[in-house]
Amino acid sequence: MSNEDRDAAYNFLQEKNPAYVVDAINFQNNKSNKIPESFWSEKVLGLTPSAWWEAVRPFGCFGDGFIDLAVTLSEIPPSSGAIERNFSTLSDIMTKKRNKLGAEKAGKLCGIYRVLSTTAPTVFESEDED
Repeated sequence: MSNEDRDAAYNFLQEKNPAYVVDAINFQNNKSNKIPESFWSEKVLGLTPSAWWEAVRPFGCFGDGFIDLAVTLSEIPPSSGAIERNFSTLSDIMTKKRNKLGAEKAGKLCGIYRVLSTTAPTVFESEDED
């Protein structure tokens, strides 16, 4: 991590809660003596990041707010593929002829389309594809 990225991260944490900066520095420097050694084992490190943070919570190593933030950040998808697929599906639904659909109805149609296309792909195959 570059110094610029680290500074941006600390500024973000400072804006959320100044105590988060202390928690982050302690975590980064492994200065939290309350985390048992077993939490650095390969088995425990194989947990998802959010599960690892939830497992650390009862030891009181970090503030609950910091752990909540870490869990939330660890659950952000690493790519935009799923979002791009949703916009692609939405563009199939929101056409020039169907441009007056409300956001709620379009979202519901998008969800139905995605479920049907994954569970019954032949439903949406056109006759041209034969």
